[in-house]
Amino acid sequence: MVKLGAVGVGTEIRDDTPIEVDFSPQSLKDYAAEFGLHLTDSQLASVKMPAKSTKAKALVQWLDKFITVASCINPKDGKLQIELCGLDELYLMYVNDFKEIYQEKYLGKSQFKKLFKDVFGPMVQVRKKKSVTGKCQICALLSWLRMRSKTPEEVESVSKLHAIHKIGFMGERREYYKRRAEGILPGFLSLITDGMAQLHCILPWLKGKAQPCNLKQHLQGTLVHGKRIFIYRTFDNIKVTVECISISCVLLFLMKIFLICS
Repeated sequence: MVKLGAVGVGTEIRDDTPIEVDFSPQSLKDYAAEFGLHLTDSQLASVKMPAKSTKAKALVQWLDKFITVASCINPKDGKLQIELCGLDELYLMYVNDFKEIYQEKYLGKSQFKKLFKDVFGPMVQVRKKKSVTGKCQICALLSWLRMRSKTPEEVESVSKLHAIHKIGFMGERREYYKRRAEGILPGFLSLITDGMAQLHCILPWLKGKAQPCNLKQHLQGTLVHGKRIFIYRTFDNIKVTVECISISCVLLFLMKIFLICS
């Protein structure tokens, strides 16, 4: 219309004119659904992409490829997760790829973080650490390999190794929860017993401050699935090892269960 001579245009017409009304991706998805349009997460991400920046569009394409091959699904909320030490580490991988492989210019760190938050923030989570950190050397090794991967093919290979490893330890956890479910049924017994750190059981516990000659004790907890929790307490005047205390507590608990059942 402007090219044909229209006058009275209040604002300049550009393809990168900002959207003035702020809205959530879900609200836009719901609005489009009223007209029979089913927007994907990838389509929604386009709203926050700069229309004219070549470097920004190249970054979005690189992130999309990386997230596709290196992410897993969070079972709690269905969002994608990538396992890194934060966006700083992801930025270093991005810079390395654009220097060594693509040989193109790249965005600064602040622009990188803003674009990641705007475009991928609603659907992608960066997991800074594992909830079981320090307990599995294989997980740590795969994380280390993924961090040092140079190409998308290497990242994809490490992700497949991680998936195979997850099949293994999730199989063990499935068996545990199967036994736990059986423990609730009559005729089955499933329990976990563990001792509390003895340093934290000192009476009174002063939390990090110098401890005077206080009363030492040991607390051993036993969780019986589907039934109740038993807590056994011994004091420092009983000179036995923690392992002996644990065994004694378990035997005492089993005797109690036997008497209840009989």
